[in-house]
Amino acid sequence: MKGLCYTFRTFHFLPILKEVFPEIHVLGKLKLDIEKFCTRILESNPDYILGIAYSRKGSFFERKAINQFNSWKIEKSSIEEFILNIPKKPRFKLSKKPTTSFCNYSMYRIKYFLKKNNLNIPFSFVHLNEKDINLLKQLQLCPQ
Repeated sequence: MKGLCYTFRTFHFLPILKEVFPEIHVLGKLKLDIEKFCTRILESNPDYILGIAYSRKGSFFERKAINQFNSWKIEKSSIEEFILNIPKKPRFKLSKKPTTSFCNYSMYRIKYFLKKNNLNIPFSFVHLNEKDINLLKQLQLCPQ
């Protein structure tokens, strides 16, 4: 299975993450880089998409992306939330509530793109601490 992964330039352990995912896309200029990433989705037609952000505390998967970035809507005429894919055996906790940060912005934009283009690609997003980076490779990110 081939996956397409992304993270943010602010990820604290980027060199370690690149050892596990050598072809990971690093978002710096959020809006522009998400557009480039979406183009890459169309070009590569991955089996799954994985977003990764840093977590100071324990690692956890996001359950959903909501149509909110800080105090404004991401897409004015779109649905309020998208459900994200959770691996069969997640090994990490699941989020209790969604965020409205740049992580959520990226999740919502990508899920919106997938829906708009009728692409049924499983998309997961994990907040990760350093000790759990190597565990990501062991997860089943695609529903069977």
